[in-house]
Amino acid sequence: MLIDLRYALRMLRRSPGFSALVVLTLALGIGANSAIFSVVNGVLLRSLPYANPDRLVRVFSAKGESTRDSWSGPNYLDFKSQQSVFDHMAAYVNLAFTLTERGDAERVSGDAASYEFFEAFGVMPQLGRTFMLEGPRPTHRLVMLNQRYWRKRFGADPKIVGQTLILNDQAYTVAGVMPAGFESPTQADIWTLGLDGVPESPFGADRHLEKERGAGYLNVVGRMKSGVTLGRARSEMQTISHRLAVQYPSENAGSTSSLVLLRDDMVRDSRTPLILLLCAVGLVLVIACANIANLLLTRSTARQRELTIRAAIGADRGRLIRQMLTESVLLAVIGGALGLVLAMYAIAPLKALTPEVMQQLNPVRIDGGVLAFTFAIALLCGLVFGMAPALQVSAVDMASALRAGSRSNIGGRHILRTMLVVSQVALSMLLLVGSGLLIRSLMQLQEVPPGYDTQHVMTVSLPVSQQMSGAKQTLFFQQLTANLQNAPGVVAAGAVFPLPLSSGSAGAGFAIEGRQRDEDRAFHSTLSWTTPEYFRAMGIPRIAGRNFTLQDKQGSTPVVMVSQAFARKFFPSETALGHRLKLAEDPADSAAWSTIVGVVGDVHIEGLDAPPEPLLYLPHLQNPWPYMTLVVRSAGAPSSVLPTIRREVAALNPSLPVDKALTMEAMIGKSVAEPRFRTLLLSAFAALALILAAIGIYGVISFSVTQRTREIGVRMALGARAEDVLAMVVQQGIAPAITGVGVGLVGALIATRIMKSMLFGVTATDPLTFIVVPVVLGVVAFAACWLPARRATRVSPMVALRGE
Repeated sequence: MLIDLRYALRMLRRSPGFSALVVLTLALGIGANSAIFSVVNGVLLRSLPYANPDRLVRVFSAKGESTRDSWSGPNYLDFKSQQSVFDHMAAYVNLAFTLTERGDAERVSGDAASYEFFEAFGVMPQLGRTFMLEGPRPTHRLVMLNQRYWRKRFGADPKIVGQTLILNDQAYTVAGVMPAGFESPTQADIWTLGLDGVPESPFGADRHLEKERGAGYLNVVGRMKSGVTLGRARSEMQTISHRLAVQYPSENAGSTSSLVLLRDDMVRDSRTPLILLLCAVGLVLVIACANIANLLLTRSTARQRELTIRAAIGADRGRLIRQMLTESVLLAVIGGALGLVLAMYAIAPLKALTPEVMQQLNPVRIDGGVLAFTFAIALLCGLVFGMAPALQVSAVDMASALRAGSRSNIGGRHILRTMLVVSQVALSMLLLVGSGLLIRSLMQLQEVPPGYDTQHVMTVSLPVSQQMSGAKQTLFFQQLTANLQNAPGVVAAGAVFPLPLSSGSAGAGFAIEGRQRDEDRAFHSTLSWTTPEYFRAMGIPRIAGRNFTLQDKQGSTPVVMVSQAFARKFFPSETALGHRLKLAEDPADSAAWSTIVGVVGDVHIEGLDAPPEPLLYLPHLQNPWPYMTLVVRSAGAPSSVLPTIRREVAALNPSLPVDKALTMEAMIGKSVAEPRFRTLLLSAFAALALILAAIGIYGVISFSVTQRTREIGVRMALGARAEDVLAMVVQQGIAPAITGVGVGLVGALIATRIMKSMLFGVTATDPLTFIVVPVVLGVVAFAACWLPARRATRVSPMVALRGE
């Protein structure tokens, strides 16, 4: 093997141009595979950073068509006390906290969690202790710190445990610091524990736990006991659901539960796109290997006499194959090493493109798994693209091969090279059709009107203190929006929850006056809290009725506004104006009736790829909500109003930070981040495949022209015109290309069906894509054939015959 290796190195040094071309082609193919595999490895393959992650499940509430609802506090406590399948069952809700201790106010992302939160994830703290206690429950609020945040904010102070932090104007005692590498599913900086051990409600201090059974806001995770199957856990949780539905029919009628492994829940939207990208980049590598096999077949012609002499002096066929494979594997290893370097440089831009949802826990990086993958595919590539040339070259006829001018075995190699070209074109066709469908889908998605004017709009999240009373909450936003309305450069200012296309949302059941209770149980809508000027600030049109006003405050007649989708769904044959609703599924509930006073245009809350859902708008002055987003429409660039916003917020509440500002155009961009990610990458792979396929066609035709120089010279000497020679050579190259296009079209019609879930506004058999792509591929193939064909027309008959 050492002798073979030294000889292979000498042969590569003897042909530096050929070696460089092969190594660069491999580097591009292997580097792209390694880079994409680093994402797949981090998102899909690498274990979650928890103990026994296969026993961790997400527990959802399910009602009607929705199977992934959140839990209310009372329902969570009942499930926890009645279940027997979990070692630990914990709840949490992601909230924004304002830290006003040790310097300026700072916005902190945190999880309000229950006692067993860290035990459910199977992790112990590096410093201090967790929330779970033996004996009496704590009489004060506790906070745990993420190690990443502990080092950043507190300089890794080892004496942090026991100190007091002021979060949302409340004192919390630091209980401990979590170890490096631990992240919750929300990637929180801190975790808090309230006085009652149940995650603090986002509804404010004036809400009581026992009144919140119908209001879901909790995420629930459970660690299954050893030996408990997912099926058994599901069965028991559904039994408890039915029991609570009978006990609390107003809130829980029709409710059940659903369980899914935490890993599956976290990658549910990423699995198919990532597998698609990995398959696509794998096809690019296959095309690269086919190209290199063609190059080796071309090179083997020049080495035919050398290998024949080696065989004549005693080398058997296995020895020749081993030598040829050693050279190809050496090229692959060098190409793989260079590809790994390219992948390392590609990680940073790849991470920038990768949506945040794909990087929740495991970061994208080059680790041992990626190194092993790169080494494995380098060896595999060396064997794949080296085997066919090795078998062809080693099958020599010594007598004929030693005769000068012999063309033995060239016909067989031509057939193999043609087959390789057909496969390259077919695979390129698959990638081009796939990328074409995704490009068309992304264009359709970006053309969806969101329901509001995104230009000149700046948004700032302002979660006021949970302990702030409802009156103070409404007064703060009323004064802030009024001050901003009068500020220079501001056209309109309002506040809303949830901001369209943000991650947060809230929904509730309701009753309609005059309708039977059985029917009322099916009434459910997404809720939105707004200030009067919100609709003008967002550019949402009013269809009928009026907007909220400053007179719609606590003590006045309760009012609501609805979207067109709401009116169409619940009042299809009559106007919605004047009807009365109450946020309770039981019409007999003591909640007040609210009158519909206005209908506004539809907006997309969850995403542009979903139809606008029914929206029920509540006036913030009548229904205080602590987690509001400020929406400001500016006369000029949105960023121009940020200093004004900071100044006005500081004037009313100096401890409230303004550090998370986004334009609505940026929000639109974030909402299409995942389809844009897969579209850009698949398009890049398809373009690379197209280039490689064109090179493959060019190589085959160029080699053929070289081999047929004498024949072309004879033809031209006998009177063949240049146009005839051009047509003959182009026809020879275009035939396998057309065959490849046909095979690729059939394959694309079958393969693109798996992309249905990733397409928006186009079908998997989109006619425009299936027409344009073959035309583009045909033009490229023709150009690749025409260049060597044009060279063939310049062959001088006398020079060709004299050379022979």
